[in-house]
Amino acid sequence: MLKFNIKNLMKIRGISEPSAFLRKNGFSKNTSVRIAGEKMVTISPRQVERLCVVLRCLPSDLFCWSADKGEEATESHPLWKIREKGVGSVMDVGKGIAADKMGEFLERVKEVENNFKF
Repeated sequence: MLKFNIKNLMKIRGISEPSAFLRKNGFSKNTSVRIAGEKMVTISPRQVERLCVVLRCLPSDLFCWSADKGEEATESHPLWKIREKGVGSVMDVGKGIAADKMGEFLERVKEVENNFKF
């Protein structure tokens, strides 16, 4: 089953108020509420593009997939790449770091970030 992954993507990005974030980035109030709540029935290519721009992601990042009953989910299937995963945010990880280790933690995060720049 293909589902929207926007709530999780915003959590990963540390966006605590998704509707306000979307309104700030050009979406109407109604559209913002529907997208933030993953309640939209359809989404236009223009909206997908705008979401990808503001969330710095690919269209496939806006969706996740899990196998329906009776379907086999294997690594060889292309949808496996966007399977549903329990991913937290960096902010959640940082909460468990001792204060005296925070500088080292942030340096390592910066190193990883630099390795993933396009």
